[in-house]
Amino acid sequence: MIVAGVVSMCVGLLSLLASAVQLGRVLQRQDQAENAAKLTTAAVDAGRVTTPSLVSEVAGGWTPVDVTSPGTVTVTGGEVLVSIPNASTTASAGGKESRSWVAAGRAFEVLARYQSTGDADAEIQGILRLDYAVGNAYWILNAAGTWQCYSNFDGSENVALLVSGLAVTGMPRDGTGWIRTRIDGQRLTLWTGIGVSSTPPTDSAWTLRYDADRDKLLGKAAPTALVLGGRSSGTHSVAGATTVRWSQVSVRNLGSGG
Repeated sequence: MIVAGVVSMCVGLLSLLASAVQLGRVLQRQDQAENAAKLTTAAVDAGRVTTPSLVSEVAGGWTPVDVTSPGTVTVTGGEVLVSIPNASTTASAGGKESRSWVAAGRAFEVLARYQSTGDADAEIQGILRLDYAVGNAYWILNAAGTWQCYSNFDGSENVALLVSGLAVTGMPRDGTGWIRTRIDGQRLTLWTGIGVSSTPPTDSAWTLRYDADRDKLLGKAAPTALVLGGRSSGTHSVAGATTVRWSQVSVRNLGSGG
């Protein structure tokens, strides 16, 4: 009887061991499936392009900011539209629209199409800004064709990047001009491009304008907001009803960033 009991106990232990092995294999398969799903999700996220709605302020989650009368700003018909009336002499007449950041990571690329009508003075400016918890980076595109980007990632440096041999001049304001901004870790890369009508630039129609590390980007989280708008920066008399328009804005997630 003792022998039979021992045999029965051994059989029971072997059965438990087999069950444990079986459970281990099931859990391993589950872990593998979950890891594969995570990798697939990461791959999808890394290439995801988000296009903020420009149908209306409500639809796109936009909020008007820095509005200075008699200028106005709104989101309508696929555009951020800034209007400045004829003969305005008010400094900074115009405004901007701001919305929360749209990409999942802190490595990303932003594309936007710029257009301006009416007064072609250099004081008529389109503005695209990437806001962080502290600091920002921003483009100023003036109606006379000079485009500039500023690094202000710590909130105080405010350095113009496209200077001397990097200066960007003679750019169009007819809606064929585009800007492209990439931030990946501490690397900042800028392009300008010329499309055809409202069609974005082809690969060969982009011109690299700046590609360098910015130490102020080290350790930064993702931006907090995307801001688009325009203004008459000085007090000159605006010649004719004038607009600044931003459209076809997109943000491509490049991953978590370095």
